[in-house]
Amino acid sequence: MTETIKNTKAYSLLLSRKSPFLEKVGKVYDYAIKFLPKINRVFANYTGHDVLHSLNVIDYMFDLCDFPEQLSDLELVVIIYAALFHDIGMVVNEQEIESIKQDNITDRKFSLVFKKYKDETVALQECIRPIHGIRSLKHILEMDNECFIIPGYTNISYKDDVAKICAAHNENFEWITNNLSFDQVKGPYAMNSQYIALLLRIADYLDIDEERAPLYLYHYLSPKDYGDLEWKQHFIIENKEKIAVDSKNGRKNIEFYGESSNPSIHRKLLKYFDSLNTELKRLSIIRKLFVKKSTCFRLAQLYIIKSEQKGSIFPILNYLLIIRLLQAY
Repeated sequence: MTETIKNTKAYSLLLSRKSPFLEKVGKVYDYAIKFLPKINRVFANYTGHDVLHSLNVIDYMFDLCDFPEQLSDLELVVIIYAALFHDIGMVVNEQEIESIKQDNITDRKFSLVFKKYKDETVALQECIRPIHGIRSLKHILEMDNECFIIPGYTNISYKDDVAKICAAHNENFEWITNNLSFDQVKGPYAMNSQYIALLLRIADYLDIDEERAPLYLYHYLSPKDYGDLEWKQHFIIENKEKIAVDSKNGRKNIEFYGESSNPSIHRKLLKYFDSLNTELKRLSIIRKLFVKKSTCFRLAQLYIIKSEQKGSIFPILNYLLIIRLLQAY
């Protein structure tokens, strides 16, 4: 379990380099641990979107990169910031809640959503969830500039980049190429924002297991209908580490271990894997944009190797998801 920001692999690499960004990372982490618990005001019955989820996403992003040691200090920092802030748009204050209820704040009309679900909390969630990436962008843009200034400079900021990367995890795939760059230079640091946005999208999928949906909390919240299946699919996944290296060929694998006797949950997981598969296949669309010198920027393509059914048990293990690394040039 990754308990604090200092236990993450990205932070440890920055620490080994004695990076000038470390103080800023500490301040941003303190900010996140105060804000992220407020997500529960509206999304209390959701699986975890707290700081532990963010710390897990940091490590998944790091592990997905084939040569993380070649990332610049700035890229490592932006990975940390993006993981910490990508869900902060799910924080909603009382004034915003009242505005949503009056049909004044989102494209979705609360009155119509409430009519469909006949539940005020669910209606609020369905008005906020689809736009929480853009809300995260707006939140970041309103933060103190000081935490987003390149050390040693007075006005070179990466705030817009972090904000757009967070927005990108909740937008369609084309949003990345239309709004993010792959060849920036800020001060002495190179930064590929498109690559980091891709890492975030995939890493967010990988944080699915019982740690994110504790059984005791499930019993306390007693989620219903779709929410019940959402929690139960987390219980099935038994492995915390999702990214493994094949000792024979050095290839990285994404692996999910577990089994289910419930066909509804099994089907839901397969749809989840299909979404992840589609997401990874889309990566090949923009990989050629990445410059040849960025040899650490390898992307992945996902394949389902085989599936079997044994009696009433549906083994997730046999849906072994293999990353086939593609050179980014």
